[in-house]
Amino acid sequence: MNLFRQLAEKPWTTPGHHAWAAADGAGGDLRRTAVTGLKLYFAAATVMFGLILAGYLMSGSHGGEHNMPQDWRPLPKNWLLWYNSGILVLNSLAWHWALTAAREGNARVLQRALAMAGALGFVFLLGQLAVWRLLEDGGYFMTRNMAVAFFYVLVVLHGLHLVGGLIVWSRAFARLLGSAPPEKLLLTVDLCARYWHFLLVVWLAMFGLLMLS
Repeated sequence: MNLFRQLAEKPWTTPGHHAWAAADGAGGDLRRTAVTGLKLYFAAATVMFGLILAGYLMSGSHGGEHNMPQDWRPLPKNWLLWYNSGILVLNSLAWHWALTAAREGNARVLQRALAMAGALGFVFLLGQLAVWRLLEDGGYFMTRNMAVAFFYVLVVLHGLHLVGGLIVWSRAFARLLGSAPPEKLLLTVDLCARYWHFLLVVWLAMFGLLMLS
């Protein structure tokens, strides 16, 4: 019940917390409530991706080619998937850099780190679209290959989560360019860093399974 009590907190009505209503800072009830909400989101997203990956494992037999369904063929191993994975790792590092800069109150470094994080996020999405296009050119898009179908579902869902993260990033970056001090962006940057680290973990789990299947 403590989790739901944290979500129901209204720090702006609590005496002594007026600063939190106007600032996007770190610490206090506002931060705890936001982090708790993000953890709940992570739990729901983990269950969703976990169920899809479980369906992937159950749909294709991994005990040998003789037991493999006729409509199941291994996903083509594309070098772009390795490239995209590296881009997402760099993105996560950029968010860590941004969080460090926000904590230190360094606006110039924070601007560079956020610019790099946003650019890498867009590059990753473009890379995923390139993989999609290569599968289409290879004749996999309209086939009855269940492995490719699961790949499309996973890529689309993961991509939608990335788009959501980029929307929040764009707002934070716009505020920074509008001369908002780093301390007012600390909570947003902290939550975004956690979010993108989570997306990296999800992608690495998906990538590992797809490459080993």
